[in-house]
Amino acid sequence: MRIAIVDDCAHDAETLEQTLRTHLEKRGRTCDISRFSSGENLFEAPDALAYDLVFLDVYLDGANGIEVAERLRRENYPGLIIFTTISSEHAVDGFRVRAFHYLTKPFSPDDIAAALDEAIARLAGDETVLRVHDGATAVNVPLSQVRSITADGHYLNLSTVNGSLRWRQSFSRLADLVAPYPQLFVCNRGIMVNLAHADDLTDDGCFLMDDGTKLPVRQASRTEARSRYFDYLFSRARG
Repeated sequence: MRIAIVDDCAHDAETLEQTLRTHLEKRGRTCDISRFSSGENLFEAPDALAYDLVFLDVYLDGANGIEVAERLRRENYPGLIIFTTISSEHAVDGFRVRAFHYLTKPFSPDDIAAALDEAIARLAGDETVLRVHDGATAVNVPLSQVRSITADGHYLNLSTVNGSLRWRQSFSRLADLVAPYPQLFVCNRGIMVNLAHADDLTDDGCFLMDDGTKLPVRQASRTEARSRYFDYLFSRARG
């Protein structure tokens, strides 16, 4: 497992590295951990986009952690980002760049271990999947990859980070199946969004998704949509 720590406080970075190594050794996992004092230093590394996991301090000198994360995503970094910071002030900004976790300093070894175990599970693909049928073939799609699902007559169109699928199923049946997952929200008739891929809820009542598409929220659901969206963001921020 390859991990980058970006923190301009040498003591914090060293403590985090030691805690990560200790926990990974207990799990019987090997690791390659690199430390960087700034985002600029990270991007100078030839393999900056090859890390499985980046621990990123928000309050860095120069480009702050949010700006570094934005650049990582612009350059199509596929891995996980965990923010480490003294304040939860930037939690919403963090999750708009699809941060995986948000740890508020001072954090305990148990906090780090829990976040690391979640990251390992995600990287291993140990997560909830949505089973759909692409023609005659059953396909398991991780919920984390689902952007939205829209109804088209008796069919459903699934938009994911890797493309799209279409299969025959009633929208109401699907809504019942995914009801336990709070990140999935029916925002309009025949439209379901994954809040994890929503960059914003606009003033004109649309979810702006991370691929640039806008999905409308029905007037009667706008208050609930705003509440669900920010509840989801802050629940992720609290870990």
